[in-house]
Parts: sequence; structure tokens; C-alpha cells
Amino acid sequence: MVPMVAGECQRSSAVATLESAQGQVSVNQSLAESEHVLCAGDTIRVGPFSRAAVRLLATSTTVRIDQETQLQIPAAPAENRSVLDLLKGVIYLFSREPRSIDVNTVYANAAVAGTEFLVSLNDERSQVPVLEGTV
Repeated sequence: MVPMVAGECQRSSAVATLESAQGQVSVNQSLAESEHVLCAGDTIRVGPFSRAAVRLLATSTTVRIDQETQLQIPAAPAENRSVLDLLKGVIYLFSREPRSIDVNTVYANAAVAGTEFLVSLNDERSQVPVLEGTV
């Protein structure tokens, strides 16, 4: 059993776990380490020269989070569906099988369909380079 960290939500209401955290990684402005439990509404911030990986429980998908990225995990609209709000930076998603994952940015939205792709957001635009499959 994974120990709880102060400020974490209950495991029963978790939507994701922090699989790895290298460098400056925080959840809701508190430093976080691997195995941190994440609930709907939590915001992950990855600092310079840092990176993280989050495992989405509803879809069993790992999301890689690049340096200087802010990612929020809102409440999922349905069971077996994950939603991510990319506030800034770059995330990488890979899924060989169709999964119900939506990624929202201020400029665009994307949905996973058995795909390997990146989503990036800066002050001017969103980009969704698809490496394989369709988005």
C-alpha cells in the first residue's frame, strides 16, 4: 500500500497517480514525489530541467510531462474516460488501443484514437503533432 502524503486526496477518489517525478514537480503548489495520488482538479507543475509521468486510472494510460509544463486533471465526464487540461507546455501520449482521453487547451482540443502524439501550448498557439494514428 502506498502511504498518503499530506494534502493528497483519498485513494478511493483518485483519478491518476504520479508514476515518476524528476526535478521540480509539484501538485497544487506542494512538492510531489512518485506514487502521489491525484484527484480531479489537481494541477501538476513541472519546473525547468524536470519531467514527470502520470498514470490515468480510468484509461490505464501514461502521460509524459515535459519541463515547464502545467497540466490540470479535471473531473472525467464518464467512467472509463480521462480528460486533461494543458495549461502550458508539452505532454506526450501513447496508446496502441483506442482510449477515451480528451486533451483541452485554450486554442484546441484533441482526443486519443489509438495514437502516439504530442500536445504543446505556448502563449500564441496549440500544436498537436501526430506521430502515428489519428487524433
